[in-house]
Formats: sequence, structure tokens, C-alpha cells
Amino acid sequence: MPDRPHHLPASFIGGFGQPDPRDPLDLRIARVCVRLKDPDKLLPNVKAEDIGFESGIYDVKNPTTDLQADYAETEWKKYEPKLPRAIRALDRGASGPAEWQTVLRHLRATWARHPDFARDVADQKAAMGVTGLTGDDVQRLRKQVLIDIPAMMSGCRFALLRRGPGAHRFMTDDKGFTPLGEPGHAGVFFPLSGSVAVLMAPDTAEPGDDYEQGPYAERTVNAKGVAILNDATWDHVGIRCVIGHPDDVAYIGTLQDHGRQLKVKIRYGPYRNNREPGFFGWCGRARLARPGVLDSGRARPPVLTRAAGSPGPRSPEVAADPGVKFAAAGGCGR
Repeated sequence: MPDRPHHLPASFIGGFGQPDPRDPLDLRIARVCVRLKDPDKLLPNVKAEDIGFESGIYDVKNPTTDLQADYAETEWKKYEPKLPRAIRALDRGASGPAEWQTVLRHLRATWARHPDFARDVADQKAAMGVTGLTGDDVQRLRKQVLIDIPAMMSGCRFALLRRGPGAHRFMTDDKGFTPLGEPGHAGVFFPLSGSVAVLMAPDTAEPGDDYEQGPYAERTVNAKGVAILNDATWDHVGIRCVIGHPDDVAYIGTLQDHGRQLKVKIRYGPYRNNREPGFFGWCGRARLARPGVLDSGRARPPVLTRAAGSPGPRSPEVAADPGVKFAAAGGCGR
């Protein structure tokens, strides 16, 4: 494993910042603005590769045929080298199924890659009366989540979101996603760069949908809508920091906590040239009713149950419903 294994790819983090003019295509050395959550501290100019990592996070103590020592790096290499180019293609409107599937691999991995995954599964197991998870047990769960997530995503619809004129840039947090809920709907917001993002709406797919071919819808987010999404990102409970462009340091420094629920008041909706009243009007099916609020993820962690055909007693139980894991109805933060 690398000396500094990143739970968010450094090249992904750099996509939110200012490229180095000496090598603009190497986003690992781009400069970003970081605001730490606890303690609250603003770091206006940081190299992308110097954040978002944790030593030993994917270490396997006792490798086996089903859990190789380099299992994590093998998974990340399936999409990381292609991710910046795929995001640029989405931004330019020049993407096809191959670029979209690279982005989907990134979305699938966000929760499993994060350090808090170990805490989440330990808490869930303790609530079930199961204690003593080993580090290798946690790694097996990470690996299993990567297997389970595509089945959940096949029941989702996705929208590509673009930053509209006059709006702030999108920013991300260290988890790489933010759970969202609004009247009639719930889902997950995935920022991809300062100018493009993806919104996932679970349990909304209809027969004939093929989520791997491309997003179901595309929307341009107006200034108020972007401000709400960025506020929700800052409010995502359990995050360690938010990451944005160095030129946005003053704006990022003014973000405030809104408590459990962020009030949403957008007279003409969050999208440009579109009167859909909320963020999920495009997906076609109501899922969760929470009148008058946008919920940014202060709910219980996802619950794991045994999956059909899961490994025997040497492996911990794994989740049967990755949709719950991905916080669409509960949140992956606390």
C-alpha cells in the first residue's frame, strides 16, 4: 500500500482547486482551500495530495485468498487514473458510457474508502450484540460493500448537476458525498468538481432504465441552489473538513452550522430555467416526506444485516441493502 493511502483520491481533491501552472494536468499537486470542522480552522492554500489520507487505513494483517494484502489498491486502480479525465468529459458535455462508468466506480467507493467506515460498522455490530471486530473483518466488509453497491444503484436514477452562472463553485467534504432529504424525496449528493456534481435518487428506477449508460437527467443549479447544497455539505454530520477552491476562501470561511435541518426557501426552485420545486423533481417518484426541510445527514448510521450467500462465521455479517448504507434514508455520518 502507498505510504499515504488516500480515502479521497488526491487527483479528485485537486479537481476542486487551482491547478499548478507548471503541470496543470497533475491535479494531485493542485492547491485547494480546506476548512476543518473540529477544531474550526481555515487552511486557504493546501496541496491536494497533502490531505484526505490516513496511514494504515487499508492494511490487512493476515492476507488470505479472499482478502489479498493489496485488495484496496487493486480496487482503486480500476478507476482512479481515469477519474479526472472522466469528470472533465462530463463537464464539457463530451462523455459517454465509459466515462460515466468510471464516475460510478468512484461513487460506489466513497463510503467504503472513508476512515469512519470502521467506526460505523463497529457501532452497528455493537448494537446487534456483536463485538470484537478485527481489522481484517473491517477490510472484508469494505470489500463486500464494493460488491453490494452496484445492485442498489441499479434501482436509482441519477442527475448530472452543473453550476449555473453567478453561482459559487461546488465544494466537497472529506467523505465525498452528502445525504439529502426534502419533501417527498431522499437521496445523495456527490460533488465531482467545482462545476459539476451528481445527485442520486434511490428506489426511483423504472423498468428499462440502465443507470450505467449515463445520467437520467441533467440540470443547471442556480445560485441559491448551489448555496443550499454547499451549506448541506458543511452541515454533513461527522465530516472532518470541506474542500473548495482557494479563490473561495472568504465564502468558505463564512459557512455556518444549521443544526439538524437546513431550511429550504427557493421561490422558483433550485434549477435554472426550470420550475421544479425541489432538487429531486426530475426523478419521477416520491420516496420520503419531510416537509419544509433539507436534511443533511444527521441520522443514524446505516444498518448492516446478513446478505444472502454471505461468508461463514470467519467473516462479519455484511449488508443486504447498500441503499441504507449509502445514507439515502439514514445517513452515513453521525
